[in-house]
Amino acid sequence: MNTRFCIALRYVTVCLGATMWAASSSAADYYFGNFDEVLTNPPVYPLISSYSDPNSTGWSDFSGLATPNVSTTIGVTTGTQSLAWQPSAVGYNNGLTYKLQTDQRPTTDRAAAMQAILANNHLAFNVTWNRSEWISQHNGDINSQNYSQVKLVYNFSGVSGGVNNFATALSPDIDTGNAASPGGWDPVNYTSATHTRLVEFDYTPIKAQLQAAYNAGTTTGTAGFLEFILVTNAASGNPGYSYPITYYLDSFRFTTPLAGDYNGNGTVDAADYVLWRKGGPLQNDFTAGVTASDYTVWRNAFGNSLPSGTGASLGSTAVPEPSTIMLIAAAVAGIFTFRRTTR
Repeated sequence: MNTRFCIALRYVTVCLGATMWAASSSAADYYFGNFDEVLTNPPVYPLISSYSDPNSTGWSDFSGLATPNVSTTIGVTTGTQSLAWQPSAVGYNNGLTYKLQTDQRPTTDRAAAMQAILANNHLAFNVTWNRSEWISQHNGDINSQNYSQVKLVYNFSGVSGGVNNFATALSPDIDTGNAASPGGWDPVNYTSATHTRLVEFDYTPIKAQLQAAYNAGTTTGTAGFLEFILVTNAASGNPGYSYPITYYLDSFRFTTPLAGDYNGNGTVDAADYVLWRKGGPLQNDFTAGVTASDYTVWRNAFGNSLPSGTGASLGSTAVPEPSTIMLIAAAVAGIFTFRRTTR
C-alpha cells in the first residue's frame, strides 16, 4: 500500500478514535437494583433496613407492611428476576426504599454508586403491570377514572447533617397516554395482558446540594445517609382498584437519558419522529409539552443509540462535532483524490 494512502488512512482512524473517545467519556449507566440475588427463601425478597445486617442489599420497606416477592416471568428487564412489589394498601403508600449506606456491598462499590449519582442526572427503572391483577371495583371493568402513579422521595444528609425531602419536586410526568392523569397507567389505551414502562426521575434540582454534601463528607457511600423512597398511589373507592395490586419493578439505575429517544427504546429513530407527530407522550423530553423544538432535538440526535449492556457509557454513537466531521471528510477526500491521480 502506498505511503501517502497509509498516512491518510491513519489520519481518518485518529479522527474517528478521537470522536469515539469524546463520546464514550460521557456518564455511564449504573445499575443498583436488579433483584437477582440468590434467595434463601424464594420467592420472598429480603427487605432489611439495618446498617449492620450482612444480608442487607440496601433495599427495605419504609412502611414495613408490604409483600415483597420476586418474579422470573413478569417484568424482568435485566437479569433473571424482577421485584413483585405489593403495597400495603390501595391508595397512597410510602414504600420501597433504597438506602446506600445499608447496602453491604464493598465500600468501593458504594463509592462507585455515589460517583454515578453525581455523574448522572436521572434515576430510572422499569415498571410492569399485569392487567389481570388490577381489578376495578367499578362494575368489574377497567376505566380511565382509575389510575396508578409512582413518585419518588429523596432523603439525604445535608452539608450540616440535616434532612432534605424533595418529594414534590421529583414527581415525574411519565408516559401515560392519558393527559388527565399524568404519571398514571392508562388501562384504556394499554390493552395488552402486561405493560412495561420506563420511569425516569430528573434529580437535577438537587444535584448541587448532593455535591456540596459529598464535598463536605456528610453524604458519601459510607457516611451519613442517602435514600430513595418509592411512593405508589392507586385509585381507591368506587371507581377504584381492589386490593391487592402489584407493581413489577426492575433495572433501577442512575442514568443520563438519550435526548430525542421519545419512545425510550434506546435509539433515536423514525419511530420517535412518528410519536412526536402524533403529539406524544414523549419520554426523554426535557421541555414542557410537545413542541417544534422537540423535532429539532430529534433531528440533531437522529441515529444516536445507547450501547447495550449494564454500565456501558452513554452516547457512544453520538454525532461527531462539526470540526471532527470536516477533518474526516478532508482526509477521505484526500484518499480518493490520491487514488484517482495514481491509477
